[in-house]
Amino acid sequence: MNLNDPFNRMQKQQQGAYESFIAALKKSGIEDELSAKNLLDNTLKRAGLLAIVIGVITAATLILWPKQGIILLVFALLIILWLFTTTLRARKFIKRYREELTQQN
Repeated sequence: MNLNDPFNRMQKQQQGAYESFIAALKKSGIEDELSAKNLLDNTLKRAGLLAIVIGVITAATLILWPKQGIILLVFALLIILWLFTTTLRARKFIKRYREELTQQN
């Protein structure tokens, strides 16, 4: 029995999220190990590119409205934090899916 999750609610929620994520991957045509590996390699690149874009937009907005700088920075940091937590969760799911594909072959 896990004291942090005594009724396995979090585990069930994570399993449901994993299953819907894998269904979306299969729907988009990622059904072999090579395409899963390519997706895994590209996830960090995409997240980094999006973080750079968010940084540039934030800098441009700070130039236009310097009085709202703190608010803009907080929102930008929250968006980047959300981006990277989502990316890490997706990478975890893709790695798990890739391992399942490896075991099937």
